Amino acid sequence: MKEIEEERKHYVRELKRSNEELNQFAYTASHDLKEPLRMVSTFLTLLDKQNRHKLDAESIKYINFALEGTQRMKVLIDDLLTYSLLGNSGPRIEEVSLDEVLKATLFNLSQNINETGTVVTSEPLPVVQADFGRCVQLFQNLISNGIKFHRSRVVPRISIRAEEKDNNLVVSISDNGIGITKDKTAQVFGVFQRLNPRKEYPGTGIGLATCKKIVEMFGGKIWLTSTPNEGTTFYFSLPLEPSNIFH
Repeated sequence: MKEIEEERKHYVRELKRSNEELNQFAYTASHDLKEPLRMVSTFLTLLDKQNRHKLDAESIKYINFALEGTQRMKVLIDDLLTYSLLGNSGPRIEEVSLDEVLKATLFNLSQNINETGTVVTSEPLPVVQADFGRCVQLFQNLISNGIKFHRSRVVPRISIRAEEKDNNLVVSISDNGIGITKDKTAQVFGVFQRLNPRKEYPGTGIGLATCKKIVEMFGGKIWLTSTPNEGTTFYFSLPLEPSNIFH
C-alpha cells in the first residue's frame, strides 16, 4: 500500500509539473505568435496613414484586408490560448449563484446587447457548486452565440431556465436565431467548426468547444436542439452532488 501511495504522489507531482510546463509553453507561444502580428499590423497602419493620398482604391482595399487578417489571427491566438489552458489546473469549487453569473455575463455583453436590441429573460436560477469565472465564460459564450446568429430584421430573444433532473441541474439557453440543420448539430462543439460564412458571422469556431470543455470539467454534458429559421436551445448539465463535480 505504501508503494502504491508513493507512486500516486509521484504521478500527481509529475502531472502538476507537466501542466505548469504546458501553461508556460502556451503563454510563450501566444506571445511569440502575436509579436510578429503586432509588427505587421503596425507597419501596415503606418503605410496606410503616410501614403493613403498616393494609393489607389485597390491598394487601400488590400491593406484593409491584411489588417483584418492580422486582427482575426490575434483573436484566434487568444481563443486557442484560453482553450488550451482550460483544465490544466482544477477549477475553484465553491457556492456559485447562477443569477450572479448571469448578471456578470450581461454586464460583459451590455454593449453587444444594446447594439442589437437583444432581449434576455430568465427564471430565477439556483446556487451550484462550481467555479464562478468559468461559469461566466460558459454563459457568455452561449448567450453571445445566440446574439451573433440572429435572423435579419428579427429582434434577438434569449431565455434562460434551469431544472433538476436525474441528480443533475439542467440549464437551458434558448434563442430565436437562424438555427442549425440536423446534419450539422454534431459538428458545432468541435474546434474550428464554422457552419456559416465568416463575412456574415465572424468568429474563430472555438467558443462552443470551450463550452464543452468547461461543462465536462465539472462532470456534466452539453447538447442542443434546433430548428432552422426558428432558433436553437443549448442545454448543459451540472451534477448536484459536489463530490461528483470535478474528477
